[in-house]
Amino acid sequence: MAKGYTGPIVDVDLHHNWKEPEDILAYLPDEWREYARGEIPRGPRLGVVNSNLPGGTKRRDAYRVEEEPVCSDYGFVKEQLLDRHNWWRLVLSFDVGAHGNTQNPYFGTAVARATNEWNAETWLTWDDRFYGVVSVALALPEEAAAEVRRAGANDRICATLLAGSPLGRPFGDPVYHPVWEACAEMGLPLDIHPGGSNTEREASGKPISNIASLAPIWTVTMHHLTSFIVHGVFEKWPSTKVLIKEHGTAWLPYLMWRLDENYETLKLESKYVKKWPSEYIREHVKLGTQPLEEMDDPNDLKRLYESVDMEHALCFATDYAHSSFDDPAVIVRRLPDGWARNVMCDNSCAHYGWTPPVEADLQPELALA
Repeated sequence: MAKGYTGPIVDVDLHHNWKEPEDILAYLPDEWREYARGEIPRGPRLGVVNSNLPGGTKRRDAYRVEEEPVCSDYGFVKEQLLDRHNWWRLVLSFDVGAHGNTQNPYFGTAVARATNEWNAETWLTWDDRFYGVVSVALALPEEAAAEVRRAGANDRICATLLAGSPLGRPFGDPVYHPVWEACAEMGLPLDIHPGGSNTEREASGKPISNIASLAPIWTVTMHHLTSFIVHGVFEKWPSTKVLIKEHGTAWLPYLMWRLDENYETLKLESKYVKKWPSEYIREHVKLGTQPLEEMDDPNDLKRLYESVDMEHALCFATDYAHSSFDDPAVIVRRLPDGWARNVMCDNSCAHYGWTPPVEADLQPELALA
């Protein structure tokens, strides 16, 4: 396993937040602002999705004060996280990531736009290392595509965030193709992140606990990824890149094997399957490291990863400020020798289209031990 790392670090999953709903309400049109405040009967309150975990999903030490959401104060985040390692860039993923996936799709569209405007005028101006994602309300795909083109024009936006399928269809379904066309036009990859919508996980019954919700989450991912292949997203828009966050990693070798085993049938069922499914995945798909599976013998994980060239697919993610936070020093120690530079930086740069930095620009005193 790797013993240390002195190079640059890219974090693909930092969960930032606003301090209070009024921060976002200020960016909503008047009629939706009144609706969100509850001034109109039965109007919803603008909030976040609750967790089934006792005490919530956040690190207790990440609260600057109890009354504020975690990761809503830049100064405190800088002190607790940003000043401690050789961060080159960090991708802001919002708190739950699916603020536009509300019951009312028209309200959701307004919320997604307001969230993007708030992000552009606050966090993206506070630190040159921060890059953002476009929050979209997928219930109205044409409106979501328009928002990708609007918000994605900001050169500090590096991807489009997919955090739940409000229409109950896998992301490759043609109903969403206007959005992927807009992403390809803007040169934006797709970042898939769970949270904010359990529609896909409730087909056989609503989960009653956190573990019942999280344990099978990779089955949702397998469905989304398969649909990208069979519905031709990678054939129609060959530049499309997908990064899957917080879904784990060990499921991917099985999916690649299973799809390749059924390649001949897939070719008959879909005119878009022109290559081995595993080829599409190797060319277009990467995974966030959080959560990185643990095995009794680390070499078992290494052998599993080497079977699908995971050295060039894994992208480091802290998941800050969730309780599942991963410290970069811990992840580096768990990686096979020689993998650290790719996983901690270069793979993420390839996904987002960035030119990797040179180590001479870094602070040696912040190198990982």
